[in-house]
Amino acid sequence: MKPTCRQPFHAAAAALAAALCLGLSACETDSTNTSSVVSNNAGTTYDFSALYRANNGGTDEGDGYLVYPADRQSGQKLTWMRIIQNGSSLQGFDNAGQNWTGAISGIADTTARFSMEGRTTAGASVTIAGTMSYADQQSTISASWLESGGFSGSFFAVGTVSSPGTNTQSSVTISPNSATISSGQARTFTASGGNGTYTWAHSGSCGTLSGSTGSSVVYTHVSSGTDTLTVNSGGKSASASIVCQ
Repeated sequence: MKPTCRQPFHAAAAALAAALCLGLSACETDSTNTSSVVSNNAGTTYDFSALYRANNGGTDEGDGYLVYPADRQSGQKLTWMRIIQNGSSLQGFDNAGQNWTGAISGIADTTARFSMEGRTTAGASVTIAGTMSYADQQSTISASWLESGGFSGSFFAVGTVSSPGTNTQSSVTISPNSATISSGQARTFTASGGNGTYTWAHSGSCGTLSGSTGSSVVYTHVSSGTDTLTVNSGGKSASASIVCQ
């Protein structure tokens, strides 16, 4: 079997990745900087920032390409992608000159769930969704590749990452921590602190949430009453009291 990840990262690729780093505040990947990492419930922090190259699930087929089957991907074939993590946010740049954005939705043990969106050079919109798994200073991506043109394949990649650290940020806050919402109105609530990933829930029925994950949610008035909005992050939580008039 051929060894994977053997494609050299040539000078042009290095220059492109450097240009990306200059343009992104997320280029800080020090594992001691809790603004650039996420942690599991045990408080272990992970930074999945890396230059990812082909892994192809350990197969010889498609060797050197990130997308499998390689001959089905539209546009210029991908051979590497630089991914930069800042908190739960992800930004990427590939050898074809395309930008990618996404987020980590959660992490359990050493594996993070993530998704990213971008385009091929042929103009097809793409969603990459799957996992990043850490082991021995390596992050392995195993994900689906879904193109708007109908092609559904796999995305396999591996990169060298920093060692895990310990989350020193122990508390999570929610703003505002109380609100009165009139009929037909909505209010945005924002979380900060914790491990960088957030899960929202509410106990009442006088309103609805725009979602259950992310750093912000919108609470919309439905009927009169009271409610309690709670956000959880890294085993910590904070609450806001809501009055629906």
